[in-house]
Amino acid sequence: MFYGDGKYPGDGGAVLEKLWRSHRWKELRNCPGRYTTSDSEARGKAPARLLGDLKILSATVEFAPEGKDRILVGRFSGGGGLLTYCKDGGVYVHTLNTESGLIRKIDALQLSSYAATLLAAEPMAANVAAFVGCLAVLPYLTDAEKNASAYALNQVLRDAAKWWQEGNLRELDP
Repeated sequence: MFYGDGKYPGDGGAVLEKLWRSHRWKELRNCPGRYTTSDSEARGKAPARLLGDLKILSATVEFAPEGKDRILVGRFSGGGGLLTYCKDGGVYVHTLNTESGLIRKIDALQLSSYAATLLAAEPMAANVAAFVGCLAVLPYLTDAEKNASAYALNQVLRDAAKWWQEGNLRELDP
């Protein structure tokens, strides 16, 4: 389970925690659950190598906005992922993302159509349900509302899906 800096416990899996422990990460301003590293060694490694060195696998999609840096988005089993901006000259700006941070960024980049690819290796149906549910809700919120609610929304949707799978949803008392 992800613990990271303690701000978003459980908002990702053990793989995300492994990446967290491998480098120093600093939260991006006004981007809850999204972190970057200034580690020059990490910034010189393509995402496949950075993750490969740690024996981390991810479901990855590539996105190339016209006139902008190429972006690689990788999601880890258990939640969370790595989003990398590929700059000229072999420089990579890696952002470690909690599950809710990754969902918000996918929404912001309008990459929801790639959700099935990113979720293909996720073994927990509750994580898939929460991810898809969040992506369905976020377009109706302002940016401030997205930042304020995505972590809690993802947690409650995941818990509700788990309860449903276990046949315990009837025990919920609103």
